[in-house]
This record gives sequence, C-alpha cells and structure tokens, in this order.
Amino acid sequence: PATASSPPKPKSKLKPKSNARALALLLLLPSLGCTGLRVPSSFAARGNSTKSSIRDDDGIPCCSWDGCSTCGATTPYCDSEATCAPECGGTWCTTASPTMAPTAATYDIPDVCSSDASVETVAYACMDWNIGTDEMAAAASSDGNDETHFYGVGSFGSDESNMGKCYEVVIEGAETMGLFQVVNQGGDVASGQFDLQMGDGGFGKYNGCTDPTSAGAAGMFSSASASSFGNNDGGWDNRADCTQLPDFPSTLDSSLQTDNHNLQLQCQNSFDLGARMEGGENPTVTSFTRVACPAGLVAMTGLDRTDDIGTEVVTGGFVSRMMDCCKPSAAWLGNAPYASDDYPAVIPCASDGYTRLFSADSSSSSVTVLGSGSGTQSSSDSSSSSSGSSSSECKHCPDSNTSAADSTPSAGGTKSPSSTKKQPEVQAKPKPEPDTKPKPNAKPKPNAKPKPNAK
Repeated sequence: PATASSPPKPKSKLKPKSNARALALLLLLPSLGCTGLRVPSSFAARGNSTKSSIRDDDGIPCCSWDGCSTCGATTPYCDSEATCAPECGGTWCTTASPTMAPTAATYDIPDVCSSDASVETVAYACMDWNIGTDEMAAAASSDGNDETHFYGVGSFGSDESNMGKCYEVVIEGAETMGLFQVVNQGGDVASGQFDLQMGDGGFGKYNGCTDPTSAGAAGMFSSASASSFGNNDGGWDNRADCTQLPDFPSTLDSSLQTDNHNLQLQCQNSFDLGARMEGGENPTVTSFTRVACPAGLVAMTGLDRTDDIGTEVVTGGFVSRMMDCCKPSAAWLGNAPYASDDYPAVIPCASDGYTRLFSADSSSSSVTVLGSGSGTQSSSDSSSSSSGSSSSECKHCPDSNTSAADSTPSAGGTKSPSSTKKQPEVQAKPKPEPDTKPKPNAKPKPNAKPKPNAK
C-alpha cells in the first residue's frame, strides 16, 4: 500500500496507442482469468484478423465472445464446452448466430437511476471499471502501462466537453500514476477534481446500487442496505470498514463470484492504490495531463475521441470518489464530443455489474444480454426506443464542440457526490428518449422526457 510519504514515480512516456492492443486484450482477458468482462461483438470483431468467421470455415463447435458470430482465438483450455462458458466467460457455439453489433438503440437503454420499477430492462455502470480490478490491470498490461499506471473512469468538469478524454494523473503519495477516462459529467464536480469510480466510492446524488434506488428500479446490490456502504458521499472512510460491504451484485452468477469481483476487496484496492486516504480525505493531485486514450482502456469502456489531444494540462487539484451504479452520461450517443465512429459511446452493464448490455436489433424493443454464461438472452423492454437504423455508426454525434475545460483547480479535501447524468438531445424525427435525471434535491419524477431540441 502507498503511504503519504511515498513519492510519485517520475512521469514516464506512455506507450503508443494501438487498436491491435485493444483487440488482443479482448481475446486475452479470459485466459488471464478475467471471466467477468462480457464483450459486445463490435469490440472484438472490428478489424480483427485473428478471428475467423463461423460462416466461412469449419470451426464449429467453438468458444465465442461475440454471440457466435465468430470463433474466438483462444487457448486450448477455453476451447471446450466444459470450460468455455463457466471458466472463460464465452459462449459455446454449435451453430452460427446473426452478427450482433451496437446500434443507436443500444445506447437508449434506460438508466437505472431514472427508471421506476415498471421498466423491465435498465442499464448500470460496470463494476470492472472500479480501479484495481483484474480487468483494468489486464487492460493496462496490454498497453504496456501496468508498471507505471493504473486505469480508471469517472468525471472531470461540470459539462460534457471532457467526456471521452483521457488524463494522466499524478497523485501525491501513490506509487503509480492514474490514467483515467472521463465517462460522466456533473455540476457538482469542481474544476481540478477527478471524481473517480472505485469500490464503495459513495452514491452521491443518485443511487442505483441499493433499494430504494433514486427512481424505484431494482438496485444492483438490492439485497444489501444503504447503510452497509457507509457515507452517502464517499463511502467508508477507513480501509478496515470495507468488510461491512456486500460481497457481490445480487444477480451475479456464482461462477463469477471471485475475489476479483468482490466489492469488499475492490474497496480495499482503492486504499492500496493511493486513490483514497484513511480518515476519508481525498489525495492531492500534482497535475492532470490529457493524453491519447490507450487502446486497452477504450476496449473496457467502448468510447474514444478523434480530436487532437493538444497540450491540455491542469496543475493542482484532487481525486474524489464515487460509485453510484448509474449508467454513465457518455453511454448515450451524442453526449461525448468528437466521438469515434467505431467507439461512439460507453457500453453499460446489466444488473450483475459485468455483463455488457446492448440491443441487437434497433427495429424492435428486444434487449440482448451478451455472454451470460449459457449464451445470449433476450428480454422485452417497453421503454427501449427504436432508432430506425441498424447501422453501428454514430449518426448524430456533434460535428464540433468548442467548449474548453476550466483549468482553475478548486481546493481539495472534500468528498464529492457522484456525477449528474446528461440525456441525449431530441433529433429532428422525434423518438422516445431515456428518462431524464431529476434535478438535485428535487423529488424524482419517473419517465420524465427531455424538452425537444434541448440537452
């Protein structure tokens, strides 16, 4: 564990970004024992020459990580019916399935934090984004950054201008630097403050973790009480209290209930990495420097940007913490400026916290959960909207965004409530939109709709 007297390592040059690394990571994770990451086909199949089409060869039966569209290039251990699903997180395929890829409807799956109990399928944050998980460590390793950086996600700034950006963060007392991607925005997040997702980081304004949630949908840890998570803002103040947390999300399959996915250990990891301090204090940051998002981190979130990273540096600030289990702001198409066509928005998770959730058919209300052990599953969701297009390309990302990040840091040492969630703007052809988030300190209003032509 890092101590307050441990000096940060000298800043080292990040490894160059490589899409090949992201693709390799997706195939490597199961062999590393990271069986919880459930990967949509769009991540694994785009431009991947190491995988062969099931329709074009005699590879069946095989283990697949994209709904039986392709056979995964894997170790012999995973390439058997006995180990593919339970041990490696894949799907054992005896016949080919239609190619599945994210569509506009993928990103319209309602947020748990703005949905009531009548909404059958809602989206959550992914728990393998918590700092220190094996999945995040494997992502850093695939980029060659594991000895110098630990990966994470969260909020940086009060508007959408930073969403999708990545920052190298020098934290006082931490043995390694942070490399974090912005996937949320929040009016409660100050300049010079990175609100980082970590095990038991605190609910803040919105709660998708325990019942009752902010709007009434089922919480990810529905069998646990809110009091077992400690303070609403910041979670437990001391490492020893992490043992009071629940172990796993309520719907997590028993085969995935490993130490890596244990919330108590994820909470302890956040102390050990130096991202939170004993007594509840927030660690001080020397600098935030924008860098190109590494391929491994992009593969974990599903989001990347195409704009020039420039020379953006913020000096001074602090790292706060959050874990509200809500679908992040950048999981809606069009919210992240300059979004890549291949990685236009964050792919959220199902209620188990690890299964990536996406819609296979934007012309229907069917919502597909990929890789839940025995194959794909579908459930009807009356709140899912139709996009009218089956293309995975982002058709309505902004052409430009000139908002600049506020580089004036605020004083550290305070816990931060979690970030607000920004809904997509209504397009020229009206369609149902995800529920809007209630205003702070206001009574949640289920199924509220955004005003036309307004964010």
